[in-house]
Amino acid sequence: MRYLLSVALVMVGLLWSCGDYEPPKGANEIIGTSDEKVTVPETPTGNVFVDVGESMMVTTGGATSSRGHLVEYRFDFDADGEHDYSAWGIDARVEKAWTSAGIKGVKAQARCSRHPNVTSKWSDGLTVMVGQGPETELIQVLNFYKVGQNEFTDEIDFLDDIPDTVPYGSWITIFYRGIDTTQASSQCSDPVNKCLSYQKSYVRDSDRVPGSHAQTPWMPADPEDNNPFGANDSTSMNIGSVEYTIRARAVDFYGRVDPTPAEIPIIGNFDPTLDSFTIKNHSGESIGDGETLVWDWWEPVDSGLVVIGSELKKTKTFYFVIEATGHDHPKEREGSGVYSWFYQFANVGIPGTQKFARSENWVDGIMVNALSDTFEWVAVYPSDDMNGDEVFVNNPPEWNDKSYDFSVMGRDLPSNEVFDQYVFVNGQRQPINSYSAAQLGRWTSPDGSRFHIVLRR
Repeated sequence: MRYLLSVALVMVGLLWSCGDYEPPKGANEIIGTSDEKVTVPETPTGNVFVDVGESMMVTTGGATSSRGHLVEYRFDFDADGEHDYSAWGIDARVEKAWTSAGIKGVKAQARCSRHPNVTSKWSDGLTVMVGQGPETELIQVLNFYKVGQNEFTDEIDFLDDIPDTVPYGSWITIFYRGIDTTQASSQCSDPVNKCLSYQKSYVRDSDRVPGSHAQTPWMPADPEDNNPFGANDSTSMNIGSVEYTIRARAVDFYGRVDPTPAEIPIIGNFDPTLDSFTIKNHSGESIGDGETLVWDWWEPVDSGLVVIGSELKKTKTFYFVIEATGHDHPKEREGSGVYSWFYQFANVGIPGTQKFARSENWVDGIMVNALSDTFEWVAVYPSDDMNGDEVFVNNPPEWNDKSYDFSVMGRDLPSNEVFDQYVFVNGQRQPINSYSAAQLGRWTSPDGSRFHIVLRR
């Protein structure tokens, strides 16, 4: 009887230890018998860069069973994507070749070879760049420009992630270099040059210019040069008055390109500055903010008699003058300044109602950096109307005795200018775009005042 009881206890123990009973399996949990666990294997090791179709060895290890059983390993060669599992095996080293390019995460898992349901958690991942090509980095950006007869060179800080504003007409030169991160670096016939060449591209996309988005193809189509590995290469661009992103990428021995090209955003043109503006009456007196411009019916600037049809009419002319001054950035191109202007009057209390013209129209300055424009109103009435009642009483102007918001701003390009944009390819200057000045230019910040206008007698 004791013998049979002993045999029964041994059989129960064997059934328990062999794992006939398993608790429910949860995601990524250590599953096993009540007294067996398998530790997480080491993070896989292998090449960080590998070509498509090229075999590489992936290695893990270090997993153990708490009961001392033999462990098996498997790999997930696309752990962050669609998953690509290897077969289980006792060998902790597996050869792998990917059939498509991409960034692959490789992780390892272990299990008890005797009790396959006893598994470890997945290891940390190894990131493998499959067929990703070389890496390109910017090393220096220089801005060349001319003011008058003086030439200047500024180094641009392109590491602050802030688009750099440069003078209109500047030449931006970018120096860059490539590092071959693929198997091509060891197979290239020139171990110094690493067989890298370079390409460049430009993107234009301005919020201020509707429909301005454009992007050049990568050029040249064939490798541009054979600069030694690690040495400076460069590309140049003549900057217009919009926003650009200048990009460069390296190409390796097999024609594989950098999938994340180095780039720098550039904004062409410094904003001009509005220095002052005035509204002056016919006597040359300035009308300040909140003040009233008064026209006295009995003191017109000009009056006379004119024949309109068969009738003799009287005329009285009243006017005031808008004047403004501004300047462009001192590092702007030779002869630059505020060339064209825009001003408008809006009735206070009647939004969107424009008076006194010039709304939606350009006004050319009388000289670079200066505006002077005159508003005239001519009263016409019968010659026998001594007091001008026909106008003053019966048909008064609609703008009389009202307040207006006046605003003015200037632009740094003439309204009739055409800007041609060029790039250099293999040392040859080539035109790529031409724009009218209506699409370009930088504004001063708008400024203005409120004033009242009254015609009295």
